Amino acid sequence: MKLLRYRTVSGQVKLGALTQSGDIADLVGLAETLGEPIHFFEDMNTLIEGGADALLSAQKCLDEASQSEGSQYVISYSPAMLACPLPDPPALRLCTVYPGHFVQARQAAALLAERELGVKAPSDFPDTPPPLFFEHPYFCRGNHKSLGGPGDDIIWPNYAQYLDFECEIAAVLGSGGANLGQESAKAAIFGFTILNDVSARLPQLQEMPFGIGPCKGKGFDGGMKIGPVIVTADEFFPSTQRAEIRVNGEVWSKTTIAGAAFDWPSIISFASAGETLVPGEVISSGCIENGSGIELNRWLSPGVLLEFDVEGIGVLANPVAT
Repeated sequence: MKLLRYRTVSGQVKLGALTQSGDIADLVGLAETLGEPIHFFEDMNTLIEGGADALLSAQKCLDEASQSEGSQYVISYSPAMLACPLPDPPALRLCTVYPGHFVQARQAAALLAERELGVKAPSDFPDTPPPLFFEHPYFCRGNHKSLGGPGDDIIWPNYAQYLDFECEIAAVLGSGGANLGQESAKAAIFGFTILNDVSARLPQLQEMPFGIGPCKGKGFDGGMKIGPVIVTADEFFPSTQRAEIRVNGEVWSKTTIAGAAFDWPSIISFASAGETLVPGEVISSGCIENGSGIELNRWLSPGVLLEFDVEGIGVLANPVAT
């Protein structure tokens, strides 16, 4: 299922799912019609926490919608209707598991730091990450209160000169636990979505040598987007799906989401070591290869429309505020 939040004509935000024909099924209205528990569909967090019973009810509603064209509970789809599918997750973790991105971005960042900050770049660059990269799927903790969704403005921080994007795949957890093995970690995944980790590159370059991860370079207001939908893990699981990045309709990158150094069970198992994960947490893969402007030597500017198009999920589109 492709689950989403959408805005009605009156401005109310409701929970929905995409039908096979591409319309939006109003899960609350359909649940009332079928006598299904409507409390599952109060918001996305409640649906996730409802587990298998909630998903079964949602599937019944979606099946009913597919047979009820013209129903008041089947709404014609428009991208402008979409809201952030999960605006308030309990936690956000940002990994970096793509060696290709790591190598290319590190080289480009060193050259940018030399030009803009006077920090001399190395005379040559290794073509693989250091061995530490492959030991564990390391992560930092992101600002889970800064999430926006499709159509929301990317806000340009007043201290940023170079504003960049990062196209990432994010898992949403459906169950939690600590010290999860591989099978339990995989079973804990509710679904997947696209994440855009917008980055202010010069502040990031200045603060990273301090050794505690990004500070003002990431996580600022209006700088983290997810969407357009959450696709349940039975329908989508990351492998070699195509991805395309467009700015004002121009294709900047054609790539795939293949090439990660760790699979999703390993990522989640590592995150759960010694700490309890909870339903609704968002865990991102980190940027895919050729999924950022710094790798392409291209930068965002005010007023442009940025689109991430990932096969099997959809298009996450956001304008950059002027």
